[in-house]
Amino acid sequence: MVLDPMAASSPNSAENLLALLDASDVAVLRLDRSGRCTLLNRAAGALLGHPAEVLLGEPLHAVVHPHHAGRAAHEVPTCALERALLAGAALRADDRFQRADGSEIPVEYQINPITSDGRTTGLVVIVRDRGGRSDLDTRPTQSARLLTLRAELATAFSAAAGVDDLLQRCVGAFMRQLDIAFVRIWLYDPARQSLVLSASAGLPSRAEGDRGQVPWGAFTIGRIAEAREPYLTNDVGRESRSGADAWAAREGVVSFAGYPLLASQRLIGVLALFAREPIAEESLEELSRVAGAIAGGIEHRRTEGEQQRLVNQLQAQQARLRTMLQQMPSGILVADAPSGRITLGNDQVERILRHPIQYATGIADVHQERARRADGRVLAASEWPLARAIRGGEVTREEELEYLRGDGTRCWISVS
Repeated sequence: MVLDPMAASSPNSAENLLALLDASDVAVLRLDRSGRCTLLNRAAGALLGHPAEVLLGEPLHAVVHPHHAGRAAHEVPTCALERALLAGAALRADDRFQRADGSEIPVEYQINPITSDGRTTGLVVIVRDRGGRSDLDTRPTQSARLLTLRAELATAFSAAAGVDDLLQRCVGAFMRQLDIAFVRIWLYDPARQSLVLSASAGLPSRAEGDRGQVPWGAFTIGRIAEAREPYLTNDVGRESRSGADAWAAREGVVSFAGYPLLASQRLIGVLALFAREPIAEESLEELSRVAGAIAGGIEHRRTEGEQQRLVNQLQAQQARLRTMLQQMPSGILVADAPSGRITLGNDQVERILRHPIQYATGIADVHQERARRADGRVLAASEWPLARAIRGGEVTREEELEYLRGDGTRCWISVS
């Protein structure tokens, strides 16, 4: 899988979904709003005959229909593919695409918009070698929907600002790409031994799947979490386990698919989908893989969040330390061990030594041949009090040294 690094801030969070796309023998390309390729799987590169790295950043229409490249900007496009890409519109059609070697192949393609807040932000193009077949069915297939779902979720994993944003992007993608009534994601709260509804899209409240907090082992969602096994039915109204007869009949919901979200065998939460049509058996395994990828994405975002929290905490501690150092009447330097690299210092150091503190440089390099003892002997790099403390753990108290300052004058300093 090739992912444009400029199009993804955290590509590792989508690793599982990208692997799923790469495993498909169907060509899948993700385009930005201008029609340029930002992601493609291996099958796309093989079908078009171009190295994947060459296709990234290129306009898809110019690659597959180079004979249209001479059209003036003011002319109305005559190519259905170009019109759909420019308009960001859904389209399913057959065509002929030119490969890298100049040969043409008959293909069928499907364009699915990726939307956010009602705006088209990108496109997913699914391409198959038609191999001489005709009479293309214009209805989108379930497999095509699932491929588009993978690509949109990969985009969500790359662009999400945090766990909450990621979850809402995920449920939105399910609603746009699959024919379902509603989708919910609960996250497990170990402290309360319950699952908390964290993202939802679809039917309004008071549906069976809308319980804001589900105790461990209770109801369908709690039992899925406890068993760590998917639960699937295409007869919601008759399944006593779902406990949803009344609202299911009222809303026309007939199928349910619930998946535990597991990352490294740890329960992250539960994904649940309800639909008004039976869920095809071939879709269930694919949805299980998608659930696994979502769990991994949540875990990745949580790890990122914890790492950022620790970084912020460290920066706050360093800021407090700098404030304290500035209030000290003596000059103070702080260095790393064992490198001796200077990391902190206060203004008094520069006032006393009359030259800037050289951060990220070893203490011996900074002050070499600048100090001498009372007998006139110049200190070697290893003899500096700070160097001796770092290398041997020696404690120095008020060692008197004559120091050559930055302005060329000499003065006596006391080092501890």
